[in-house]
Amino acid sequence: KSPREAQLLMRLAVLQQVKDVVELGTSFGITTAYMASAGSDVRVTTFEGVREVAEEAKKVWKKLQIDNINLIVGNIDDTLSRFNQQKEIGLAFIDANSTEESAVRYFEYLAQLAGEKSVFVLGDIHSSEGMERAWSKVCGNERATAAMDLFSIGLVFFDPHLEKRIYKIRF
Repeated sequence: KSPREAQLLMRLAVLQQVKDVVELGTSFGITTAYMASAGSDVRVTTFEGVREVAEEAKKVWKKLQIDNINLIVGNIDDTLSRFNQQKEIGLAFIDANSTEESAVRYFEYLAQLAGEKSVFVLGDIHSSEGMERAWSKVCGNERATAAMDLFSIGLVFFDPHLEKRIYKIRF
């Protein structure tokens, strides 16, 4: 993601005082590093499907001296189903396999681990017709309350005190 989007993710983690972050789609680990730098008590679990890309991400984290990241390598459809998170996810960044089916499936799986103060971020929400449909389905999820459409990414909130509404913001 762009530095601006990565900084937004870090700020969300700081403002929400999250402890557990889940990222689907590590890529080269830059966005992961931003989220991990939100605090020494933040624990980031990130999933990457391509081993060679994951190795490059590890080099980035080593160079930046970041050690609060747990990297899980393998097909996300397989590794996520074995993910045994015992604590509430404060922040989730879903930016892998940008298809309607995958985005909705990943959101629904992780939403089971969301609390009232959790924020989920979906990447590429307008990159295709399928992702547009996925964004609509995610916003319509019974647990999702407010959502913010920032065009390239979307934020979903679970706070029952918020009005069920989708905000479109030029970011």
